Amino acid sequence: GEGSRRVVKTTKAKNEEFWNWRVYGEIRYSYMHDSGSPGYRWNDSRWRFRMETVKAITDNWRFRALVESDTSRLSGDDAEKVHNSRKGKLKLSRLYGQGSYRWFNRPVAVEAGKAYAFLGDGNVLDTTFEGIKLAIKPTDSSMVYAGIGDVDDEERMQFAEAVYRRSRLDYLGGYYHWHNYGQPTSIYGGGGRYYLGNYMLGGMYLRANRADGSGDKDGFALTLRYGRNYSWVPGTYEMALSYYDLAGETYISHTMFGMGNRMNGFSGWGLKGYYTLSPTVMVGMHYYDVKDSTDGRRARTWWNEITFSF
Repeated sequence: GEGSRRVVKTTKAKNEEFWNWRVYGEIRYSYMHDSGSPGYRWNDSRWRFRMETVKAITDNWRFRALVESDTSRLSGDDAEKVHNSRKGKLKLSRLYGQGSYRWFNRPVAVEAGKAYAFLGDGNVLDTTFEGIKLAIKPTDSSMVYAGIGDVDDEERMQFAEAVYRRSRLDYLGGYYHWHNYGQPTSIYGGGGRYYLGNYMLGGMYLRANRADGSGDKDGFALTLRYGRNYSWVPGTYEMALSYYDLAGETYISHTMFGMGNRMNGFSGWGLKGYYTLSPTVMVGMHYYDVKDSTDGRRARTWWNEITFSF
């Protein structure tokens, strides 16, 4: 409100180093090869350039922005219909304020503007989120996330998600509701992660209030991960094997590089790995073999990347 805007304008950050602009950059080259049923046969050689800036506005608020450009060279079936926005033009992908407060002596983080959301462990949403998000820490071992805004071409969305950590286990539960192009859809989810040494076993169950083209309303995703990659720590790596069986209404924008987002529900396997060569260079590989639950069409995707950061 107006009071918040006055605070932002009149309060100065105390840490001069934090007050200064900070700028980060990234260049990623990726190559994707798709095969399988008609409509899933193309290659995509792609360059992505990103620049992100962060600046303190007050002791409690930061300003963040990200501009990027995508350039693709596509070939194969329906190439012109796929990723046709990747023409190398700069676009503003993130523009938001990031604040931190204490509420009843508990930390609260706020993001307002054109930001990003990763929900349901990436099985529900992994894309731009334009609105307001809150992250509240009720106890030392729990987090609650909530938000209201727009996703996927200005479709209205609200969500609430809670994570509870205990010893080697993480528990997750969430509610996600979005407009879905005139077909309001609610998604309910629950799952967890179990950690043992260098391994992690995770699972997520999702159910929607509407059925997809095959008549299904629910589904699950399972993941076994070994190692943990950090893009700035040389020598770190991870490999993950996943199995998916998800109804078409249980996800908005799935995190995979495979063709699941183009299907009306999907099932199949995914394998991915990352390795950090230096503090500024990371390589990655993904492979997916998934089948559309409604029409039975299959798609196989081989996706590779090398990322340079500065």
